[in-house]
Amino acid sequence: MQIIETKLNWAGALAKRSTIDMIVLHHAAASNCSIYQVHKWHLANSWSGVGYHYFINKRGEIFKGRPDNTIGSHAKGFNSTSIGVCFEGDFMKEAPSQAQIDAGLELVEYLKKKYGISKVKGHGELMATSCPGKLFPLERFKGIKENLVLSFQMATYADGFKFPKYGCDGTWGSETASVAEKCVVKKRILYKYKNATKLVQRLLGVEQDGKCGKITAQAIKEFQQKNGLEPDACCGLQTWKKLLGVK
Repeated sequence: MQIIETKLNWAGALAKRSTIDMIVLHHAAASNCSIYQVHKWHLANSWSGVGYHYFINKRGEIFKGRPDNTIGSHAKGFNSTSIGVCFEGDFMKEAPSQAQIDAGLELVEYLKKKYGISKVKGHGELMATSCPGKLFPLERFKGIKENLVLSFQMATYADGFKFPKYGCDGTWGSETASVAEKCVVKKRILYKYKNATKLVQRLLGVEQDGKCGKITAQAIKEFQQKNGLEPDACCGLQTWKKLLGVK
C-alpha cells in the first residue's frame, strides 16, 4: 500500500493527541475533487486546513492529510480520538469505484492493526448527516457480512436504474427483481452496466474491469453449469438470484 505524502501548508499549528480509538469514514460530497481542493475548502472555513487524515481518490490513490498524531476536524465531538478518512465522490448520487473500495479496505485494516483498534464508523452514525452516502458500502468496512442484495442495488443504481418505491434497502422484492430482469450482463454488451458487471466479476473472482468480455462470459457460463442454470453466459434474473443468494 502506497500513501502519497502531500506538501500542505497549514494555517496554524495542529493540536497533538495521544489516543486513537476509532476510524470515521466520509465522502467529499463532490463528484470530482482532490485533497488539495478539500484543503482549500477547509481553509476557507477558517480551519488549519484539510480536516481529514487520509483522502482516497477514484483511482484508489491514498493521500496523506493531517498527521495521525494530530486532532482532525471531521466529526464534531469525536475529533480528538478518531482518524478521518475521506473518499472522493458524492455517494448519495454515485457509488465509489472498486479501486477506492479496495484501497479503503486495505487502509482501514492497516490502521486497525497499527493502533490496535476495531471501531469503524460512518460519519452519519455519529452526527445528523447523510455522509458517507447511501451508496457507500459501509458494512464492508465495518467487518459485517456483506449484504449482496444491497451491493446489487447500489451497483445498478450507479448504472442508471431506479428504485423509486423502496430505494436501496438491501431487501429483495419485486422492484429489485424487475431491475435484475433488465440488467443483463452479457458478452455482446461490452460497455453497458459497468458497475453491475464489476459486481459479477468480483463475485466470480475474475478481473474487475467492468467489461463483459470472453473471460467474464466464460466465468458466468461455468457458474451457471455448476448451479443447474441454463449455461447461456448471460447474467440475467435467475443467475443474479443465485449469485446474490436469493431464493
